[in-house]
Amino acid sequence: MVEVSVCVATRGRPAGLETLLASLLNQRGAPNFDVVVIDNDPAGSARAVVESFAGRLQTTYDIEPVPGVSSARNRSVAISQGPLLAFIDDDERAEPGWLAALHEKMADPAVAAAIGVVTFEFDEGVPLYRRRCRLFRGLEFAEGETLKWWGAWIGNSIIRRSALSNPPFEAALNLVGGEDSHLFDDMIASGARIVAARRAITVEHRSAARTRLIDLLGRSLRGGATDLEIEWLKCRRRLRARLRYGVQSIVLGSVHLVLGIVCWIPARDFALGQLMDAANWCGRLGRLFGWRYREYRITR
Repeated sequence: MVEVSVCVATRGRPAGLETLLASLLNQRGAPNFDVVVIDNDPAGSARAVVESFAGRLQTTYDIEPVPGVSSARNRSVAISQGPLLAFIDDDERAEPGWLAALHEKMADPAVAAAIGVVTFEFDEGVPLYRRRCRLFRGLEFAEGETLKWWGAWIGNSIIRRSALSNPPFEAALNLVGGEDSHLFDDMIASGARIVAARRAITVEHRSAARTRLIDLLGRSLRGGATDLEIEWLKCRRRLRARLRYGVQSIVLGSVHLVLGIVCWIPARDFALGQLMDAANWCGRLGRLFGWRYREYRITR
């Protein structure tokens, strides 16, 4: 009987998917698991990679034609069989003790989900100041610590199926991002306990093409909007309050932008942090008045 279904959403990353599936072959001490791969490419470009693991991994392959990670993950949940669902991305590989460490946390029936540690590796062409930016720093949580929504992410997680709504991920966020933050915030609001699993480690690969300055600032822009949606918009809707927050966003964003520009040459690490702060406040400002930045640009 399958205890855990490992859910993978993929699109156009055959090499990364192959690396991920190979790492799942090397899991030690893991419970009985299967792997559900949802291809978000309507042409089915991942099929050959999945079929190459036939007889070595218990796999299910399906295509989700609607572009976006929410739809792909929702399909993986819908067709999976396990009472526990582990999520990992197609740009990650799992360390040998990954699934066992996640599964261990679920022995406590009071735990609805557990979150592992994502580490990063980079192409040689990625500048050092980008490698050291906040997006690639691990958050310091104690083993078993109860997490808030901002300390939880879907890549490298395990969730009890019974704790999920149907469907769990918002389709409206398909091309926006932040769908996992909203999911975990909703779970916590419903009384779910989410804990840290420090020994469940994945390694995410970042190429030079995925660490461009525009990508880092775009992630900060979207992240600011997500923060606002979860922490502010749910409880403060009056126009006057929005205007006050908008002025605050403009002032703080401008300060960080100026600091980022002035310090770009003498202190690149600091300057990048300031520019990311400026983008974060800009994202908040835009979302405050109804605009959403689309972090993911997927075409059919």
